[in-house]
Amino acid sequence: MARTTTTWRPEPQAWGIDNPDQRIADDIQRAVFSSTDLFFGFCTSLLSLAAYVLVLFQISGLLVLTLLVATVLGNGVIVQLVRRLAALGFRQQSLEADFRFALMHVRSHGESIAFLRGEAREARGLRGRFARVLLNFERVIRWRVLVEQGTGLYGFLMQFVPYLVLSGAYFSGRVSLGQLTVGSIAFGQVQAALSFLIVRADDFSSLFASLHRIGELRGAMVTRPRKPAVSMAAPRRAVDSPELELHQLSVSDPGAARP
Repeated sequence: MARTTTTWRPEPQAWGIDNPDQRIADDIQRAVFSSTDLFFGFCTSLLSLAAYVLVLFQISGLLVLTLLVATVLGNGVIVQLVRRLAALGFRQQSLEADFRFALMHVRSHGESIAFLRGEAREARGLRGRFARVLLNFERVIRWRVLVEQGTGLYGFLMQFVPYLVLSGAYFSGRVSLGQLTVGSIAFGQVQAALSFLIVRADDFSSLFASLHRIGELRGAMVTRPRKPAVSMAAPRRAVDSPELELHQLSVSDPGAARP
């Protein structure tokens, strides 16, 4: 009587994970250091916010409301740019890891490549990978410049807001010159604290890319438990090792592409 077995296979995502060594050696380290630095920077911004927002309330409540609205609008625009920059950063890390792996492959199998006359094909593959790295890196540079220009323009325009809001009260005598000066300084400090995401946009984009790659690696490492083999002719017993299955496998000569 034929025996029916149930074969264990890893999760489908585990087959598609790329460069796990780069994710472990580089992305985890970058995520740990970046998250720690951003956390302490965020705590510093909170202390600055708590210290200066009371000063603004004593001078003008309208100024605080204007600051909140302008900060929300500015952060919303910059966040959209940061998300695109984070996606490009994620792709850049992946392409660089692929290129490093290809170089390591050529160095480790140089004798075999020369024996099979596969130098031309390996060179074409390396040039193609390097071209993709350069193309994506140019996109990263353009978007990073766009983020920096947007951040600089936002900071430049925000420094005029307290003078515009308090100008009417100053000329009417309700606010003195000292209060106007103190209000502008406090406004700048609170605005910098609330714009922490904009100031550290580049760091956040790199952190998001690393966390995404680490999350993919963690998801790929989660596999289903092995299922025991089921036999109709013999008592049930567990399979000690998973089976290997190959589908539509072909091996070709790298030089002439002969099977």
